[in-house]
Amino acid sequence: MILFSVFFLLCSLFVQGCYEDPTSCDERVYDRDSFVCVCDAEYCDVTGDFSIPFEGKFKRIISSRDAYRFHVIEEELKDFTNGDLKIEVNYEGEYQTILGFGGAFSDSTGINIYSLPKEAQSKLLRSYFSEEGIEYNMGRIPIGGTDFSTRPYSNDDDHEDDVELKHFALTEEDHIYKIPYIKEALSVSKDEVLLFSSIWSPPPWMKENKKHNGKGRLLRSMWDPYTNYMIRFVEEYQKHNLSLWGITTANEPSSGLENWPWNACGFTAEDMRDWIKTSLGPGLEKANMNHLKIFDDKDANKYVDGIGVHWYLDPSSDPQILNDFHESFPDKFILYTEACEGVFNDPEDKVQLGSWERAETYSSNIIEKEKEFYKQPMFYAMGHFSKFIKRGSKRLASTISGKNSENLQVAAFRLTDPNSYAFVVLNKGDKEEDVSINTRGNKFINVQLNPKSLETIVIRMF
Repeated sequence: MILFSVFFLLCSLFVQGCYEDPTSCDERVYDRDSFVCVCDAEYCDVTGDFSIPFEGKFKRIISSRDAYRFHVIEEELKDFTNGDLKIEVNYEGEYQTILGFGGAFSDSTGINIYSLPKEAQSKLLRSYFSEEGIEYNMGRIPIGGTDFSTRPYSNDDDHEDDVELKHFALTEEDHIYKIPYIKEALSVSKDEVLLFSSIWSPPPWMKENKKHNGKGRLLRSMWDPYTNYMIRFVEEYQKHNLSLWGITTANEPSSGLENWPWNACGFTAEDMRDWIKTSLGPGLEKANMNHLKIFDDKDANKYVDGIGVHWYLDPSSDPQILNDFHESFPDKFILYTEACEGVFNDPEDKVQLGSWERAETYSSNIIEKEKEFYKQPMFYAMGHFSKFIKRGSKRLASTISGKNSENLQVAAFRLTDPNSYAFVVLNKGDKEEDVSINTRGNKFINVQLNPKSLETIVIRMF
């Protein structure tokens, strides 16, 4: 499914910039194209000094397939461009406001954390949620079992037609693998961590097929019990001093319309709409939970604050779908609530230790083994966003032109700190690229991107 920096400083009159590194990555190479950073109870690399320099300078934070993890260089702006590639930023062209970055407190996450020694558990959570880590500020909490569980279950099994939820109870997974680690994550974060819940399947007795998984829709007679089931979960977590910011209507509702092996519950778009406006929305209001974030239909629209999407069909789906949604409903947020690599791989290939290819497509991952945990390239890829792009930052319009521009991707942001900006640049090519980025004045950011690298550039401009 998360502040003291020791760094090596090398500056001289004969080099252009200042070079800083965090406590160094304990590298280990497996049979992939890059390496992992090994952490245990005694040692774990932490982030370096990422403070934004004064006017006239900028800071580069670099991760690459072959060499770096959060390597820091401070350089000066130039009066000229020297790049074959130009990144043009429109500092007046604002787009989305960033809500945050995070991960899921799934059963598999908790089981892996639980298997570590206590001190290593703490280092893992600090790696994700603290200032010495990548500063996640969102967390997804599954309601009941998921495809990241060791068994199919809900919070009210084995009690047929318990519509009053007299037997509803948090499970061992909640008490051992979720709640303790959520609390610790909140305790080490300097920012508010927004928690939201998602349900894969209700109790089988609420569904047509009477199973947690497979093809089965929610019975119409169970719409209200399903609503109350979700509300009850929120209430039980509140008893543990965990307040939820949001709740999603269902995880992948189309999965339950087909015969998939994981926990699922089928909804058509029409059923989802009608359930929201006749049951979920009024139910949340009655329970005084209308603060929870949950279109064309005006009755359903008033209860819905945004949409959640997954990335699995991104290669075959047109992103214009999301543009169309935003244009139709500009007051609704769009939240990527799940992304997972390896889901369709063979069992022996689901985890690829040291895969830079996955870092190019995805955000975060940690794997546990023998009292160690491994920070994958994907962990650092996510950190290039979550560490710097704080809640409330705004994405800016940007374009790339020049030779080999197809190998580059860029996202530009106006940060919440006054007059501060960040540019995240991905070089998917196998060779170095000279790049120039315009600033608000007549100066330029000139950098040479490493092959197969991800770089965050931070700067202050007045």
